[in-house]
Amino acid sequence: MDPATLSDAIHSSTARSLVAQVRYFSSTPPTWIPGLDTLLDAAPNLHLHRGDLVELQGLPGTAKSSLLLHLAATALLPRTAHVPIADTVLAVPVAGKELHVAWLDCTPARFDLDRLAALVRHHLDLAIRRFRAPRGIGAPRDSELDALVDECMTRLTVFTPTSTLQLAATLRGLPRWASAHTADELGYVLIDGMSEFAWADQHAAATATGGPTAPPVRLVLDALSHLRATLSPLVFLTQWVFRPAAVLAHKSQEGLPFYAHHYPPSHWPSILSPARPPPPPPAPSDPRRPLDPPQASPPGPTASGRPAPPVPVPVPLALHLTLHPSPTPPLRRGTPLALLLSEQRRRVRVREREREGPGAGTARGAVGGTEGIRCVVRRPGGAEVGSWEIEVWEREIVT
Repeated sequence: MDPATLSDAIHSSTARSLVAQVRYFSSTPPTWIPGLDTLLDAAPNLHLHRGDLVELQGLPGTAKSSLLLHLAATALLPRTAHVPIADTVLAVPVAGKELHVAWLDCTPARFDLDRLAALVRHHLDLAIRRFRAPRGIGAPRDSELDALVDECMTRLTVFTPTSTLQLAATLRGLPRWASAHTADELGYVLIDGMSEFAWADQHAAATATGGPTAPPVRLVLDALSHLRATLSPLVFLTQWVFRPAAVLAHKSQEGLPFYAHHYPPSHWPSILSPARPPPPPPAPSDPRRPLDPPQASPPGPTASGRPAPPVPVPVPLALHLTLHPSPTPPLRRGTPLALLLSEQRRRVRVREREREGPGAGTARGAVGGTEGIRCVVRRPGGAEVGSWEIEVWEREIVT
């Protein structure tokens, strides 16, 4: 054999591909969403793995973006904060994930950086206060808290794609970008408002000439498959409910509706697809192979009326979260605004006492807050796992 071609017969794999395989098959990281983690711990044979895809769907104002902000804040926080107080440096346990977060904002000017920084600051302040209280140590200065927040925010990168094609290209380029620009591990990819491009994609498909073509959302799934086989971050994405009246026949255990999807089910994964056993690890000879074998979606009818062949979906959904707004209590006619605000302040005071005193949630007397948002979790196959309640407040998101 020619020595010059000897190396061609030797199969190789990159270290990144090997690490991605180990992460997927051995790592089941908590989300730090207490309600969701409790449901996952109690459900048999249900775990989130590195590289999994989780979809959030709900009506406007149901805390989808707020839930992503909570995920981002807990990922950006350090495991331990080194706080200079009274001529000494204290190692304060914060229990953050200390991971890099890629936020893909598909809706122009929707991402609220100030809100995320305020959430991070509140978590840090609360951790330091709880640490110093039994030790009689003074509180940190604002400048010291600002420095800690700045350090956390360096682990955040925001991308603003303006089309499905740009979204797919951004996802496809994340592994190469992360290797060149991030010192920390890329733990979360958060895609907010992916539905922003759905109408444009449907219009392009309806006006296309030359026969039907695959929608560009397929390229997003291909990019996610590549991302999964390289860096294996957890991916959370939000979808809107365009047609609230388009609900499925079955409801949740609490009688809450599930909504129809606005992307073609033959090109986008559905939580109603049957659950499958865990995929085998990729073959060493082909490091580019995705971690999951292609999943065939149910065929749909073609223009001629004949069933179309199944279209493989490279990345199935691991979980689907449907968020529902809190029920609005009826107001008695003639109820003064001052009475409503007083009742809201009373609920804030009760909540702060339950959560270890003032400062645990919103500022005492604040009136901003959304309570009682219900999140229903379904697993592959559509079986309901359970539900929990979310509260969105000025300085924290209680999950």
